[in-house]
Amino acid sequence: MLQSNSDWCHYELSDSSIEVTHDFLVNVEQNEVDEALSTEFIERKYNNIDYAINYDDIDTEYIEKAAKAFSEDTGIEFQVLISFLWYMKHEFSFLESNFNEIENNVIVMKRESVIEDFISCCTESIQKDDVIKTLDFLCIAPEKIKTLKGKQEVLLPTWERENRDNRFDVKPLLRVNDSIVFSPFTLKTLHSRWTSGIMEFYPPYEIGLVKLKAVLTDWKKRYEKQMVVDIAELFENLEYDYISSEVKLHSRDKTGNHPQELGDYDVIAVSKHQRAIYIIESKVLQKVGSIKEHNGQQKNFFYNDKNDEISTPYRLHG
Repeated sequence: MLQSNSDWCHYELSDSSIEVTHDFLVNVEQNEVDEALSTEFIERKYNNIDYAINYDDIDTEYIEKAAKAFSEDTGIEFQVLISFLWYMKHEFSFLESNFNEIENNVIVMKRESVIEDFISCCTESIQKDDVIKTLDFLCIAPEKIKTLKGKQEVLLPTWERENRDNRFDVKPLLRVNDSIVFSPFTLKTLHSRWTSGIMEFYPPYEIGLVKLKAVLTDWKKRYEKQMVVDIAELFENLEYDYISSEVKLHSRDKTGNHPQELGDYDVIAVSKHQRAIYIIESKVLQKVGSIKEHNGQQKNFFYNDKNDEISTPYRLHG
């Protein structure tokens, strides 16, 4: 919490500061203007319907491609991973297994019992080798918890998500001799992060998942294109005078006077009645896991690659 709030104050452009209360709660203090804008943004976000994926046949194909890509990247069957996490988060408690609760919500179970009990719970045939690989995949390596991009850091790099896969929230099993120590709640959280993460194009980590990231990026582009179509349709329903999508003004300007620093336009709509031109840039924004990632995304939008632009309507004069 302290790290996240510290990042917020460091990277945020507005005036903000950290306050530590008498009972050691860490809060970010914002000025009144920024607080009002933040409240307005939250209300706008939650008072409108989400732009959700369709769950149609095309999405089903992408899910299958993502599962295959994950297997090629890691050597682990994605469905086995999801089923195993589901089992470990609560199914074991209904079995007559050799397990002990050493602390509240902390379980110790023999490794072989975990493997055999999971196989017995499966409704479909599953290879024991696949279960062993999945279990080992979820075991943390304590000696590598400070490793980032192959380099040993002095501090625990809690700020890094993309390039750090040996984290307790990603590998929540600890092997001690022939036993496994784990928390069912942590496994429940990881189960959600993998299933939801695939659907949100946002896996728990990215290092080593080259093929999976390629599939998720392509899948996300599908909805970026679909959003352009849907936005143009909204203007059509409002009977705007001129609507055009995916406009490349560079190719239309034969004199070459169009500003080179301006890219393509997803949607342009003209209203003679309002005397306004709407220029829309549509993007499915990448989910971020830290203030550092959020700051990097904003820099890409507006300073580096300029992958996104936010435009306001231009008023027509005369």
